[in-house]
Amino acid sequence: MVECSKKYRLRPVVAAAVICAVFLYSGIIPAKKTYFYAGIIPKKNVTVLKGKVVSNPVKNASTGSYTCDFRTEYAESKTKGIKAECRGTVRLVLPPAFVEAFFPGKLYSQSAAGSPSGSGAVLCDTGAVLEVTGAFFRNGGEETFLAKNVRQLPWNTTIFGKISRFRALFRLKFRRIMFYWNEAGGLFLALISGIREYTDQSAADSFRRAGLSHILALSGMHLSLFSGITAKISHKTGKKAEFIFQFAAIVLFVWFAGLSPSLFRALLCSSITIFCSMLRIKSLKPLDILSASFLIHCVIFPADAFKTAFLLSYGALLGILLFSEFFTRILIRTVPPSCASAIGASTGAQSLTAPVSIKCFGTFAPVGIISTAVISPLITFFIFSGLFSLIISFAFPFFAPAAAFFMNLVYTVIIKSVRLFACAPAFSF
Repeated sequence: MVECSKKYRLRPVVAAAVICAVFLYSGIIPAKKTYFYAGIIPKKNVTVLKGKVVSNPVKNASTGSYTCDFRTEYAESKTKGIKAECRGTVRLVLPPAFVEAFFPGKLYSQSAAGSPSGSGAVLCDTGAVLEVTGAFFRNGGEETFLAKNVRQLPWNTTIFGKISRFRALFRLKFRRIMFYWNEAGGLFLALISGIREYTDQSAADSFRRAGLSHILALSGMHLSLFSGITAKISHKTGKKAEFIFQFAAIVLFVWFAGLSPSLFRALLCSSITIFCSMLRIKSLKPLDILSASFLIHCVIFPADAFKTAFLLSYGALLGILLFSEFFTRILIRTVPPSCASAIGASTGAQSLTAPVSIKCFGTFAPVGIISTAVISPLITFFIFSGLFSLIISFAFPFFAPAAAFFMNLVYTVIIKSVRLFACAPAFSF
């Protein structure tokens, strides 16, 4: 650890990231508000909001409702008879009856094929334009609007609006395909697109108790898989073309999955690495790349710096870079080198994410050190198998039932292993 600190302490980009972090988390630089509403109509009088969805709707497992970020453009007060423009991004809470009407196999859809249940259905995804009726309510200091009724407005006719609508329809189609893979489809859907509506809740709880919540969160592992696949396919096209294909692949994956803090961190790190390789810049070290990503991230999305996903993502990678070699040297005396490396990296990640987990969730699962090293390779195999099965199923439709059977077989192995680790005791604070 001492050698590692000496190695990086004088590097300018690392020093800049450390200074930025000190300023941010000490309160010297005030935190930027993620959610706010500004308009001539007071919040307490607002009954109607019109605007655009700017994040993927996420289902709350306990309430069943969906939440998303909503960029407001127009407000109305029916009681006062006032209509006016407004601005700001609020946290929008949507009833499942509107959002799930197009989803296959859900309570509010008419059939397993996912046909809409009526005129109240909305295609709710990033880029959707909605008119919502409801009221603001206090939710831990966030500007949150609880919608009781939702109406779909025409999508923007700009090129970006058309792309957003195509993405929403594509994600809906992907839901319908994965629905026929049952539990395996639910896990694959979560790993590839961040959609967790079809992930078995007991399975998700088992991942959490086993210290594997990060497996379900889209991050660098998922991005590196797509980057690696693209590199293998395009390696004969030349180095520059290979880098371009890799960059296009990771941008396409992020576009499809959505821009979460952890995935944006992975995108920044991958992009910097690819461009440095293209320019034959070999002086940058992994910690330099992570530091540069941190600085860029804080400039583009400063509010992300205080989100749990941001802290866990940067903390895990920082812990691996700083401490994994130290722990590996200790472990290699008693375990095989490959196992020592995997457990050392997992221990390094846990060393910095454990305080965040304790602070945010009040729990810490030490078994995550071992379970990550065991389950991560299985998840990698599961993703590769899923992508191969999808391609084969599209090319040869008669293979689809066999692909579904195989994917559920792999899923069974994974979930039984996860539940075994979930039996280990965790610490609550």
